[in-house]
Amino acid sequence: MKFWLTLLCLVAVVLATEEQMDDIFVEEKAQPIEPLAPLPFTEYTTPTPRKYYFFDAFDSTNSWTYTKSPEYRGRFTIDHAGESSGIPGDHFLIAREKHTRYAMYKQFDEPIVVTEDKALVVQFEFRMEDRVTCSGGYLKLLTGATGLESFDGSHPYSIMFGPDVCGGNNRLHFIFTTKNPFTGELVEHHKTAAVGVLLKPTTQLYTLIVKGNSYQILVDNELSAGGSIIDEFTPSPATCPDINDVKPDDYPAEVIMEPMPEDWSVEEDGDFEGSMIPNPDYPGPWTPRLIKVDRKIHIEHPIDAVSFEILVNDEGIMWNNLLITDDIDAARDFAEETFGVRKVYEDKWLEVERQRQQEIMEANQNNIPQAVSTPIYKNIPVMAVILVILLLVISLVRGNRMQNESISIEEDDTTGVDKVPSDEEETAETTEEEPKEELEEEEPEEKPLEEEIDAAVEEPTVEEPVVEEPVVEEPVVQEPVVEEPAVEEPVVEEPVVVEEPEPEPEVEQVQEAEEVEEVVVKTTRRRNNRRRRVS
Repeated sequence: MKFWLTLLCLVAVVLATEEQMDDIFVEEKAQPIEPLAPLPFTEYTTPTPRKYYFFDAFDSTNSWTYTKSPEYRGRFTIDHAGESSGIPGDHFLIAREKHTRYAMYKQFDEPIVVTEDKALVVQFEFRMEDRVTCSGGYLKLLTGATGLESFDGSHPYSIMFGPDVCGGNNRLHFIFTTKNPFTGELVEHHKTAAVGVLLKPTTQLYTLIVKGNSYQILVDNELSAGGSIIDEFTPSPATCPDINDVKPDDYPAEVIMEPMPEDWSVEEDGDFEGSMIPNPDYPGPWTPRLIKVDRKIHIEHPIDAVSFEILVNDEGIMWNNLLITDDIDAARDFAEETFGVRKVYEDKWLEVERQRQQEIMEANQNNIPQAVSTPIYKNIPVMAVILVILLLVISLVRGNRMQNESISIEEDDTTGVDKVPSDEEETAETTEEEPKEELEEEEPEEKPLEEEIDAAVEEPTVEEPVVEEPVVEEPVVQEPVVEEPAVEEPVVEEPVVVEEPEPEPEVEQVQEAEEVEEVVVKTTRRRNNRRRRVS
């Protein structure tokens, strides 16, 4: 009963102090940061470049035509790019379907003719909403107006320009074609040194400028690559294969028959059947010799249409403000009015977002309650309560043990039956001092114990004369037996036989008396030890 009352008291104390402990920890919690409001910005209207062959701000796709080729089932959408896109009210051309091929084109009212004294500028904004794994973002300038309704990747083009992101092979494509003057076939010319693509969450501006035999690639209005289209592309557009060149008959083959060993004998070993092995003298595939081409324009033209023919494996590939012109200054000014404004907004957004993420991270770290930072004087009441609880628990445990031991001792006294001591109790009893006579005198009421002690004491006193009797009888009995028959041997053997069994009961009685004494001493020690533990 006492145990349950004490337990109820402890529960009441804990509940009373719970509110105080919560207050201590609440003081250490930091309030979560509120989301930052979007930066203010005035309404925006897309400007129009002062000169262009083609321009589209992608407010709609009505002027574009999707190919009828069945493998291209993707459909573009026109939408805002989100809070971080920069300009409210502005729209992007967006490819949102994953693992999908897209193909659509816009045919020009008049074909674009590339001349030696005029530049050709292709410029557009590009954005990746999510992390890109493998998706194309380039466009193609198509040549040949026939067959556009069902155009695909095999349709002839003049220029392919734009980012192509796929795994670690991220590059900004610039590929152009020329026509072989002898065969009329189109030949692709790839830039020898690739231009990398920077993956970032903001909009990027890509600009290609081709004039005569030189080119420039700008990223965010900054020069990224440039040089000669004759020297930096493979194969060089200044040469072409000679169609009159013929492969020689003695041109080394790629594989040859294994030569017969010198020690081979046809008569003895039979016909030699060697296997085909690589030819160490093989110079590579035969190609016709190259001859110089005398032409001023190395880019195939006229250009009849612009198109998107891409594979998208990620969601949120976006384009905006596509411009094709021959005026470099007009393209630069238009970029300042569109991408320049967007870049200012996006840079501010990035700065605010970084600051916001940093504050959120710090707030999350501070949200973890830490009692160490609480002043120690505030924790004194809590520490005192915990100490009192520990003392009460210890006292309860000790009281219960003492009560159980007293009950077991009373049961032993009433029944008069001692429990068999354990090994630990026996070792402890052997190291105890001898019990004092004072403790025995203080408890005269234990009659069974006194009777056992008296019986144990009386028994050895009775046994002592029994042990001495044979000592007295021996001379009395032996003398007449020896004197009367001096010759007869059986007379001497009889007393020996009679005398030997007589001391045996005396020795057994002595051993039993000693065992009784040991039992009495051990019992007395155990009882005295129990009385001491109880006291």
